Amino acid sequence: MTRGLALFAGLAAVCGLAAAEFQDVPAALAKAVHAGPHLCYVGKRIVEFQHNGKADRHTEIVYRSGKWTRIEFPAGSRFAGQIIVEGPSWRKHFFPDRNTIEVSPPRREETYARLVRMVERGGSRMLKFATGSPERVAGRDSTQVMVLDGYGNLVQKMFIDPSTGAVLKRSVFDKSGSPVGFFEFESFVPKARLGHHYFELVHKGAQIVTPTDKLSKIAAENGFDFAMLPASTGYALEHSQIAHVEGQAVLMETYSSSKGRLSLFELPPSLDSSSLKHFNRRDFQIYSWQSGGRTYAIVGRAGQEGLDRLAASLGPGTG
Repeated sequence: MTRGLALFAGLAAVCGLAAAEFQDVPAALAKAVHAGPHLCYVGKRIVEFQHNGKADRHTEIVYRSGKWTRIEFPAGSRFAGQIIVEGPSWRKHFFPDRNTIEVSPPRREETYARLVRMVERGGSRMLKFATGSPERVAGRDSTQVMVLDGYGNLVQKMFIDPSTGAVLKRSVFDKSGSPVGFFEFESFVPKARLGHHYFELVHKGAQIVTPTDKLSKIAAENGFDFAMLPASTGYALEHSQIAHVEGQAVLMETYSSSKGRLSLFELPPSLDSSSLKHFNRRDFQIYSWQSGGRTYAIVGRAGQEGLDRLAASLGPGTG
């Protein structure tokens, strides 16, 4: 499974920008930020993201109790049988076809950490907020909140349940304005009482796989160094994969922290950091250096000095 982003062309035509009311922080968004860690509900949602230029859509059944989440996939889905359980400090993903449980840092179901950062940055030249026409989502009234960059381009659009603060529908947009992903609840039952057994994930004989295990395997199989950011930086390895840039394989490691996400790249000698423009999003910085005939680059929002310190901390992986 991958995550998608979306973009938008013609904000005024589609969202009625002229009629939108700008506010520093709309009340609905403020409520979503405050309610996020405490939400309890059961719901069914449609999730769609763009992958290699094609829309990929699936259905999820979501059980939520505060910082605990369980996601199941119904029969007929290509993810059928997979289960995701997330707690305050970990995320476990069961894959029945290979009988493994992958363990990683939590992603926080509704990505409320990102909402908090939006609110903190709102009203600046970087981000602005606007409210738009309400909409019925999952049979409930909702308030529309739009997030725009400093030029007025749509970054995100959310429909928030005013009674609970839950984000019932969200669309995300890329720099060019084309939609690349969204989710929308079809059903939503708030204040659900869920027992602890909903958030247990144990399967006899399943192999436990950590992000470090996956990085070690991918690096060895593809001839890359096994290097990673240490835990002392505050960034936890979430995912690693082989990406292709200009037809060549590069090792991409994704890290998360309370400050947000960043990516570490290891490139072959024939590529330099300028080839990573595709991965450079709004207000990201790139810090690159060479070592052992290879180019390394960190891409994220840590600021140039922060990226410099992270680069200096890079060491060989241990596992």
